[in-house]
Formats: sequence, C-alpha cells, structure tokens
Amino acid sequence: MLLATQAARAVTGVESAENAQFRHREPTAAPAVLALLPGVERAVTAMGDPSIGPVLERYSSAVRSVEASLQVGDTAGALRIEQTAENPAADQLIGVVSRFAASQSARADRGLRHADRLALAVHVGTVGLVAAILGLLWLFGVRAERARRRLVEFHEARFRTVVSRGTDAIALVEPSGLVLFASDSCEEVLGSHPAALEGKLLLEAFPRDERERVSGALAAVRTRPEQPVVIRIVVEDPDLRFLEITTVSKLGDPTVRAIVVNVRDITRRRLAEMALGRSEALLRELLDWAPVLVYVKDLDGRFLKVNKAWLQATGLSQEQAIGSIASEILPRRDAELDAAADRAALRGGGYQAEEVVSLAGQRRVLLTARFPLVDGDGATYAVGGISMDITDRVRLRETERLLDAVVTHSTDAIFGVREGQITSWNPAAEELLGYTADEVIGTPAASLFASAGLEDEQASRLEEVQSGAVIDASLVTCLHRNGTPVRAELTTTPVHDSEGRSVGVSAILHAVSDLPSQASGASGVDELTGLPTWASLVDQMAQILNLCALEGSLGGVLFVDLDEFGLVNDSLGHDAGDEVLRVVADRLRRAIRSGDLLARHGGDEFVVVRHPVSDRDELVEYAGRLCQVVAEPVKYRDDTLVVTASVGVALTPARNTMLWVQDAGFAMQEAKRAGGAKVHLFDETIASQVRDRITLRNDLRHAVDNAAVVAHYQPVLDLRTGHLAGFEALARWRHPQRGWVAPDTFIPLAEETGVIVELGLAMARQACEQLVTWQYEHEAVDLEMAFNVSSVQLRNPAVVSAIGEILSSTGADPSRLILEITESTFAYAASVGPALSELRGLGLQISIDDFGTGYSSMSYLTSFPVTRLKIDRSFVARLGTDPRAQPLLAGIISLAHSLDLRVTAEGVETQEQSEWLALLGCEHGQGYLWSRPKPPDELTGWLTAAAAQPPGITRPVAAEEPAPPEDLTYLRVLQLRHGGASNHTIAAVLNREGIPRQGGTRWSAQAVAALLVSGSQQPRP
Repeated sequence: MLLATQAARAVTGVESAENAQFRHREPTAAPAVLALLPGVERAVTAMGDPSIGPVLERYSSAVRSVEASLQVGDTAGALRIEQTAENPAADQLIGVVSRFAASQSARADRGLRHADRLALAVHVGTVGLVAAILGLLWLFGVRAERARRRLVEFHEARFRTVVSRGTDAIALVEPSGLVLFASDSCEEVLGSHPAALEGKLLLEAFPRDERERVSGALAAVRTRPEQPVVIRIVVEDPDLRFLEITTVSKLGDPTVRAIVVNVRDITRRRLAEMALGRSEALLRELLDWAPVLVYVKDLDGRFLKVNKAWLQATGLSQEQAIGSIASEILPRRDAELDAAADRAALRGGGYQAEEVVSLAGQRRVLLTARFPLVDGDGATYAVGGISMDITDRVRLRETERLLDAVVTHSTDAIFGVREGQITSWNPAAEELLGYTADEVIGTPAASLFASAGLEDEQASRLEEVQSGAVIDASLVTCLHRNGTPVRAELTTTPVHDSEGRSVGVSAILHAVSDLPSQASGASGVDELTGLPTWASLVDQMAQILNLCALEGSLGGVLFVDLDEFGLVNDSLGHDAGDEVLRVVADRLRRAIRSGDLLARHGGDEFVVVRHPVSDRDELVEYAGRLCQVVAEPVKYRDDTLVVTASVGVALTPARNTMLWVQDAGFAMQEAKRAGGAKVHLFDETIASQVRDRITLRNDLRHAVDNAAVVAHYQPVLDLRTGHLAGFEALARWRHPQRGWVAPDTFIPLAEETGVIVELGLAMARQACEQLVTWQYEHEAVDLEMAFNVSSVQLRNPAVVSAIGEILSSTGADPSRLILEITESTFAYAASVGPALSELRGLGLQISIDDFGTGYSSMSYLTSFPVTRLKIDRSFVARLGTDPRAQPLLAGIISLAHSLDLRVTAEGVETQEQSEWLALLGCEHGQGYLWSRPKPPDELTGWLTAAAAQPPGITRPVAAEEPAPPEDLTYLRVLQLRHGGASNHTIAAVLNREGIPRQGGTRWSAQAVAALLVSGSQQPRP
C-alpha cells in the first residue's frame, strides 16, 4: 500500500517538510511484501491449487510495479497502480486462499486417512502462512489509509489557510444559493463574516438592486458547466466600490458538487480605467477643437486618427477618412510628396516644411510638422502630423511684396512718417524733390514744407493724422533740392497695426502744374467719385451729434473699407481701380436712405452717417446690406471683378466727429481681422484697449522724464573658463499701479512715441556709471558692459554726440562698452551706417543682437563696423532637442570667427546647452542658467567671486569646422589656450552622434588634457 503523502506529492509536485515527516513515520509496505513473496509462492505451490498461481502472479507483478514507480519518484503512478491492480489482486488472493482453507477443513471433518490428515496438516499450515502474510498486508494497508487521511486533513487545513489569506472572497454555493463554505476575505470584500454567510443565501451579501444580476449569474452557470460567468456590480454602502463576480459550476465534480463564486474588489482598477477614459476623452476634445489639422498614419500610410479641423479641411467624414491613404484623398503628385515627407520624418526623427496641397478642391499652403510615434519598447509604429493653414499669411506676404512693388514703381511721391520723422522714401519722391532716401529718413517731415512757411501747419496736420484722422488732398509747395519750388497735392492717411491702432502716417505727393484742376478737391467734392469729402461733412456731423444730445436720439457712422483693393490696382492697373471706386460710390449713393450722409474718406474708404437710428440692430443690418451692395460683380472691359467690403459701425454718443469716425475705423479693423467682408460694431472693449495703450504711452513718457525706468544687469560668462566676463544692461519699468511692465510691452511703445531716444540714452548713462563703479570697487575684475540702442536712436543725428558726452562725463572706457543693435536696424542701413561708424570710431564695440532672426545679410557683416554677434535664444533653446541646431550654430560661430567676430549666446538655460556652446567655440553666454537680470546691489556676490577666481585652462574653442564626410566620424580642429601661453592646435576625431548629453565639455577637456601636458605643437588625431 502507498502512503497518502506520496499521493499528495503526485498532486502537488512538491514534497513539503510536513510530507517528509509523514513519510518517516509510515514507511511503505512494498519492500516488506517483496521480501515475503518467495515464501508465499512456495506455500501456494505446496497447496497444489492451480487457481492460486495466476492470482499470486498478478499480485506480485502489481507490488513490483509500485516499488519501481516509487524508486523513480512517480508517486502518482504508484497510487494509480495500487488502486487499479494491487488492491483488487490482494482481495482476489485472500478469497482464493479462504476457499481453499474451507475445503481442506471439510475433508478433515470427514475423517480421512492418517496420510491424508498429514497432508491436510501441511495444507492447513500453508494456508495459515498465507493468511498470516495476507493479514500482514492488510495491517500495512490500514496504517497507510490512516496516514492518507492525515495527509488529506493536512492539505485541507493548508487549503483553508491559503484561501483565507487571499484578497478575493471565495464561496462554495449549492444550486439553491445556500453558502456551504466562505473564505475569511468575505468579511473585507462583502462586509459579512464567513460564519454569518455559511448556511444562508449568498444573495443576502449583496445590495438589493444588484441581487437580480447575481441570481442571474448563478442560474446561467448551472446551464453552462465549466464555463465561467463574469459580471460587475456597484456597491455604494458605505463607499463606492466596484466588484467583479466570477461563477464557475463544479456540480459535476464529485469532490466539490457546488458552484464556486469568486468576488474580487476592482475599485482601484475601475477608477483608474475611468480616469484614463476621461484623460483620453479630454485629449480627443483638445485635438478636435485645435485650430490645426492633426492626424496619425500607420507605417503603410493609412490614416488611424484625424481631428475635426482635418475633416473640415478635406471635406471627408470620419468613416471615409479612417483607413484611407493619401492617394485616395489628394491628387497623385500631392500624394507622392506626402509619402516622401512621411519617409523623411521616419528617417530623420522629424520633418517640417511648407507644403502646397489641394484640399476639398482648393489649393492651400500648410506648415506641416511630421514626427515618428514610438511605443514603450522604442519601436516606431506610426507617423503623426500637425498642419497649420498659412494660406492667408502667404497671401498677405505676397500682397506686401506687391504693395512694396507698387510703392517702389509709383509715379507719385510716397513717404512714411512716424512721430514726425520720415521713415520711408520711394524713388518717385527722390525724383520729385531731389533728395535721396539716406538724406531724408530720420529727419522731420515738416521740414519739407519750410520753403512755403507751412512747417508748423504741416507738423500739426501730421500729428492729427497720426491720431487716426484721414485728411484728403490739399495743395502744398515744397522746395526741390536745387532750390526750385514744387507744387503738389498732399494726401495723408493713418497707418494702422494689426490691432487697428495708428502707428504712423502715409503721405502722397502728386505733382500738379496749376491750381484750377484741383478746384473740385478744394471745394469739398472728390474728383474721382463725385462724392463729398469727409472733411466737408464735419460741420453736418457735428450738428447730428448736437441733435442726438438734445433729442436723446441715436445716430450711426459706418466706415466702409474695400477688402484687398490694392490687388485690383496691382493686377489690372489704376484705371481698373478707379472704375471700381466709381461703381462702388454710385452703388452706395443709391443704397443709402434719403437724408443720410455719404462721403469718400480717402483711398478705398467711404463714410456713411445715418440719423436717426432706432437701435444698434437696425444699424448692423443696414451695414450688412451695404456689404451686399458692394460685393456685386463689377464689369471692367473683359473682366468681371468682385470686391468685398469690411464695415465698422459706431453709435452715438460720441465726444466729437473725429472720435466718432475713429471709433468706426477701429471697428472696421476688427472686421478685417475677422477675415473681411464682415460687419463689426464698436464697443467699449475696443475703446478700452485704445485708451489703455494711450494711457500707458503717456505714463511711459512720464516715467522716462522722471528716471523711473532703471537698468537691471544680467551676468555674461566666459564659456571657456566659467569666469564672469561682464554684464548686459536691460531696461526695467515698475509702474506704480500695474507693477512690473514687460519690456516687450513698453519698448515698442517707446519706439512708437519717440521716447526710445531719451530712454536709450538714460540706459546708456546708467550702464556707463555702473561699469565705472564696479571697476573702481573691484579692480581685479576685468568687466565689459553691453547696452541696447534702437534703430530710431541711430537715425537721430544727435545720438553720436549724446553718447560721446556720456563717455566724457562718466569716464567709462569705451573699449569695455558693447553697443548692441538688432538685425532690424539694417532695414535702415543707409541712415544708420554713418552713426555706427562714428560710434565705432569713439572706441565702442558693436554687436548684432538676436542674430539670425531679422534682416541677416553677409554684406552687413562686412560693410558695417561690427565686432561681435549675439546668437538669438531661439537657436540655443533647440540644442539637445533638434539635431539640426548643432550644425547650424557651428556654422554661425565658424562664420563669425572667420570674420574675426566674437560670439555671445543668449537664453542659456541648461548645463547641456552651455557645454555644447563651449565645445562649438562660443566665447560668451548669458541666461537663466546663471542668473536673471537683477538690480546692481544684488550682484555683489558675483563680483566678489570673480575677484577670487584664478586664471585657468580654457575650454576648447572651435577654430575651424569642416563639413563632415559620409563615414561615421568627422574631423574637428580645436584650439587650446593655456594661461596666455603658446597655443596648442589639435585635431580630435569625434563620433557623428556628438558628445554625450551629460558632461560633454568635461569629456572633451579630458581628451585634450594629455596633449597639453605632452607639449606637442603638431596636430594629432
């Protein structure tokens, strides 16, 4: 017989310490039986009963098979042989021996001969021996059965322990729903003690509103043996919980005969799923509402996801888009370019370019960024794209070029004025008056009329136009450079920025030969359209304003401006433009109500005054009708032209006629910003923005006059040594009510108003005084000081003498001063060039600020006295993220060094950027990595530390950067300086992937240290 521990071992596959103890206490009976088998076989042979032999053979074979299985560790096989062969053979053997003993006893009772009795005694002895052996076997079997029962009890106890310690609640349930067994976890998961559940219905452990579903699961599992039924329920008492119930039928298993119910608390998982779902929904909403086209394609080019903007642009539905490819949506050539762009993005890790494609039958210009999408294992599984429709921007750019061409080739003299100074001058103006652009830009515009004694009158007129007024043609007399008087018709109109604010004046001088031809203009009638001029209606508008105030009635002004009218002149000529203006004027004349006023405001602008008006809705509806009237096609020769209009509407009350029309003009600009061909009603939001800007402009002038704008200083570091190299002075303004005003806000205001001249000189004086103070207090520190000068200042003839006076009065060393100018200054190259040369002659260094973002030109670097470049922060920010940033910066730095220019990088924010810049050869850096701009009293620690720093080995500086070859390495030539000693030029072979992200500079410094120590003067690999 086998022990129960061996059976357990076959089931579990593991013999625990407890199993080993059982095995030691209950040794197997198989070896003992095998030892007795020879004697049993002799006894059975002596009995002479032929039926006993085969039974004994089967029993012997079974015992030997059991022992063989045990020897190889197959306890499960031994148990199976015992149950199917050994035990039945033993029972059969006992039966045969018993029958033989009974027959021999019967013969003895019949009184056989003595010989027969002797033989019977032998047989009886043999039978007794066999019976004794079989009894021994039976005894061993009883002991084995007791051991098996103890092992079963042990495993049952262990099973209960494991189940009780699990996190899932487990119950055995009868088909009727009564609980036979409940694990200890039921108390935590279901809130019911196991003892309270056993013998009761399982449904009582669940909320009433969920019991029907639980009952359904129990019923379903009874009809689906061995197939689990899973449901999820919600429990809200006392806290919200989510439970997952799995029911499995074990009714057909004779060892179980019950339904197994497993209850798992999935609250955390469910809440996480819900949170993830909300996040995904939020992301989908953000993408759908984004005003850009967003899509994801798989590696075969099939669209996986698109947002609403993409669907609107293509005109497709979600069902049509998903699964489609570009060739099914775009023309063949566009689809080929799209696929090539995807491949470039996957190959290079990203791709951005302007693309022209056909979407929904229209050619659109898209600025598209494509990028690979990578899974958690680093494998690329899709390509994403974000496209911005820049068609209108490109058209505007083209329009600006066309307008520039129109101004350049116009036969009328056209010049711009800002804050009383001439800012532009076209060739026709040079031809009319004989002055070149270099001679007049930056000079007062009123001086053009000095020959006629009109300078004061014209200066006042220009200020009026600057505030937003448009003044129609008037006759003036100017003086040609050769002294000849020039009579011309002067028309002035304000120039508005993108927010509708007046930022300058555009003036046109049209040469005239006599006065009578202009009589109609002087009389208040526009010669081209026959409409009154706006100036001629001022008195009538003033009367309407007074009437509105007295009666409490409403009046309205409609400012009508034709959209993109310049394109008509540019494409078809001024004759076509004049015809459009005449037709539009005639249509407006016929569309307005009797008693309304209509005037040409100038150019392609018209003003309609309507009184009375019932309410704002009536006026807006009226403006909409005028838009429709203007938009009707215009026939010109063989062409049909369609011109739309943007209309701004302003209601009374208004303080005066000028402000009334000005408000309507602001509203018209809002309509244009909304896309044109629209009506926009002036409201206090627009007025508030305008008033706020005017107030801030006045406050700025007051702040400059009272020295309330002060300089803060940002440290500039030598990237080769890490030592302090100097500071940059930056203007900071703390408004008494608004707090700190951003420089991006008040600097443009200062340039618009001309206050920038005084502000710039104030910053220059503070910078010089501070440099002198710091040099006196810290003699050991060699400092440079940078300050900014705007193009407006440089165009002022007095700027050179003013800066010279500052140098003289402060005693600042001009060689330690760096005058920073922006690249936009080169737009005024002719007028600022002499001033820059004179300032360089005073000993100041000249640096180009924000290099790479403005009017960059190689000729400017050689034709102007530039000594330094400051790389714009936008290039620095891409270091470490954009693989193109490093070669681009290397090219800029190499170019600067080839021109003997020193380089400073601004906007350095990370150590990695600093190390890369040093490796590329950039001498200086400044940025938040080291310090924000601060008042001088907060920078004492910098100066103290700088005074204590000894000179050290400089970091490598790139002196030459040849183009990388196609193999995996390229040659970089580095120049190493050591405390002013002889230079060591070395060649270092660097991996194409670049220096490691962390510690790049330290790594390169270690690489060249050995060469420095060796003292070799020859380049080596």
